[in-house]
Amino acid sequence: MVLLRSGTEIIFSLEVIVVSLDSTPTPVNVKKEIDRATEFGQRLEDLMVNKGSVTKGEAGDRDKLPLAHWSLAFDYNKCILPLMRPKFYSGAFALLRPLVEVEVRAHVVLMGSGDDVSEIKNDTYRAIFKKISPRAFGA
Repeated sequence: MVLLRSGTEIIFSLEVIVVSLDSTPTPVNVKKEIDRATEFGQRLEDLMVNKGSVTKGEAGDRDKLPLAHWSLAFDYNKCILPLMRPKFYSGAFALLRPLVEVEVRAHVVLMGSGDDVSEIKNDTYRAIFKKISPRAFGA
């Protein structure tokens, strides 16, 4: 699959994908990008695992919850990328929403209020972006 973007024009093809948003589109090999993303995701996960588990220790929720959310994000990543290889794009893109949601929750744990953290811990948190945007994202 190829995505070429130049200005406001987007062109699709079946061989490469463009990741450059400058005025000159730059084609990139999709398989190589998937392989690179797979390796990068594994390296990030290994880095987190090698730091040791804080989930069993005395660490607070602001330390434990992001690791739990990032662990889930790594799992989503490991599901999305293999779907991209045989071009099952709709299945891969269907997993983007939960991936974004888990990353938003991890960010809110780090940057949100104590009430937000408690709601995430108790699984009662609902992301209302108009409400959390000014507090959690500095908008």
